[in-house]
Amino acid sequence: MPGISDHDIVFMEFKITPSKLKQTPRNVPIYNKANWETMKKEVINLQHTIQEKVNTHTVDELWLEFKTKLNELVSEHIPHKKLTTKNKTPWVTFETRKLMKKRDRLYKKMKKSGNDNMRNKYKQIKHQVQKQPRQSYWQYIEKIVTPKPDEINFQT
Repeated sequence: MPGISDHDIVFMEFKITPSKLKQTPRNVPIYNKANWETMKKEVINLQHTIQEKVNTHTVDELWLEFKTKLNELVSEHIPHKKLTTKNKTPWVTFETRKLMKKRDRLYKKMKKSGNDNMRNKYKQIKHQVQKQPRQSYWQYIEKIVTPKPDEINFQT
């Protein structure tokens, strides 16, 4: 009889969760808020103490003392700010963000000038901005889904 078969459809379910890379927060110095006057005085004092120890200590000891004291001075007199990135969409790369900023600048210029040439440039960049994240998204998904060569196991 047509339509009746003893074969079943092959059905598979996978429970896949992508691995997220978390960036560790990093400290960035804010140089324009630094206390340069006291830091200069401290560096001059450091210079005098190192000059006094030149004859009695080795170069490695002096270098270690200089380096540690300088790092202490930087941490004391220059405020730091913790930077973290929100990586909600890891496929949006630096180049894509750069293109987005360029697109936004061209949009403002186009609105101010009303020039057809500027409008054409804006449309080209806009199409690039639409195209590039799509490509990088699918590359990202492919990278997650395809196993690494060393993880492939053909045993049953």
